[in-house]
Amino acid sequence: MDRTGVARVDARATPVRRSRAPDRCTVRGSVSSGGAPMAHRLVVRPDRDAYDRLAADWPLVPVWAELLSDIATPVSAFPAVAGDGPGILLESVERSERWGRYSFVAGDPAAILVVDAAGLHLREVARELPTGEPSRRLTPREALRAAVHRLRAPRLEGLPPITGGLMGYAAYEAATLLDGHPVPHADEAPCPPIGFLLIDRAVVFDHWRQRLVLVTHVPAGRYDDGIHALEELAGKLAGASGLPLMRAGEAGEGGEGDGDANMDDDRYRQIVSAFKEHILAGDVYQAVPSRRVTFPAPDGGLPIYRRLRVSNPAPYMFYLRMLGMELAGSSPEPLVRVEGRRVTARPIAGTRPRGRSDASDRLLEHELLADPKERAEHAMLVDLARNDLGRVSEPGTVRPTELMQVERFTRVMHIVSTIEGDLRQDMEPFDALAVTFPAGTVTGAPKRRAMELIAEHEPDARGAYAGAVGYLTFAGDLDFCITIRTVVVERGSASVQTGAGVVSDSDPQTELRETKAKASALIPAVAPAGSAGSGGGP
Repeated sequence: MDRTGVARVDARATPVRRSRAPDRCTVRGSVSSGGAPMAHRLVVRPDRDAYDRLAADWPLVPVWAELLSDIATPVSAFPAVAGDGPGILLESVERSERWGRYSFVAGDPAAILVVDAAGLHLREVARELPTGEPSRRLTPREALRAAVHRLRAPRLEGLPPITGGLMGYAAYEAATLLDGHPVPHADEAPCPPIGFLLIDRAVVFDHWRQRLVLVTHVPAGRYDDGIHALEELAGKLAGASGLPLMRAGEAGEGGEGDGDANMDDDRYRQIVSAFKEHILAGDVYQAVPSRRVTFPAPDGGLPIYRRLRVSNPAPYMFYLRMLGMELAGSSPEPLVRVEGRRVTARPIAGTRPRGRSDASDRLLEHELLADPKERAEHAMLVDLARNDLGRVSEPGTVRPTELMQVERFTRVMHIVSTIEGDLRQDMEPFDALAVTFPAGTVTGAPKRRAMELIAEHEPDARGAYAGAVGYLTFAGDLDFCITIRTVVVERGSASVQTGAGVVSDSDPQTELRETKAKASALIPAVAPAGSAGSGGGP
């Protein structure tokens, strides 16, 4: 998790005002939750007096302790912390080369928040936090805003920027709930429109300092509960067992695979041709049809994520397990970020495969930037991002800070641009998510008509694909990526879905090849999942 990734929290992040580092107290560990002895002393911050002062002003107060991080890795910590239940793992790789400073692992959520057409619902409530009672008088968007207002915590010196909050997904079909975009056949989606884990306790790996930050968030009068939660987290990590061994080369094995596609090549080419006719008729300027391939995945999603983080590292690496669904993702593209009052979108459109050498990469970059079709497609999506941010930003503040630059990823390269604005005072971070959702890079433009055509031509509801995964912290920062380059695991099957942007001069065969090039980044991680000795995890 870093500046370009899901948690986007490295030394270059926008500075924030933090309270002075609070005092600390020392607690001797005794017995872990699993009964194993813990030979450590937890130095807990803040101390009780500082906690009481903070609790007078804030609904939640972070309480934390640090350990050396040589006892676990983020991947091995996940089953230790989450067991077989819901949980989330966030990591990041900068420009496909360097792992980010922080990794975030959490399980045992205080509750699960589900949002559908009927409103906001709390499920599997494990601990009472000040979420308030869901009201059917509020729209789903208003209900989420109300819950967020009740779940606030201060930024404290010494803590990583991401320590907890609402973490989860919005499915593609959530567009109707978030911003009123009608999505035909939304009721056919395999998952609820919006699902969030209410994460009040977590393990954060600080890779630069070789530290584990154990953190929990507690309301007033529950300081001792916070200390107990930290001891429980430490015990789970101390008693963590290793994951099954996985051969070093296994993550890169595989190819196109023998998955079950929801349409054959001819059908996809026909859809591209049909979209071109709509473009020539003036219905849309661009559209993004997609195709899905499904593989057996009897071992679940965690072994797929283990392979994916090696074979296709990306700015947004995540493993999310909740509501009977697992998402193993390596998304290159943010949907929207809010830090303080700065709101950012970073559209990605225009693709070429990576070359075999730096020289061939440079030739492909030149070809990509010189392609009028790719430039026109990207320019349309930049304009769409500017319009979206303009709906929630102060007038005159929306501007490109990076325009049509090529960024290299593990297997492909893309044209990227960065658009920023200043969030209006009457807007909340969640409003920025609502107006940018879903991304124009997975729908086309204009969004509404493009989404209608997608529903008309694609055989299935998209579900998690082309939605968003991310978080809204207790301190008010928001970061969501687009759910692309993501494997969706449900009921023993793993699906890979990819799309291509169609404009007036698109070639159907070229667009088909683009969907396969994007899928090739995922299939090596998925295809071995059903084979014997694949290193399956819990």
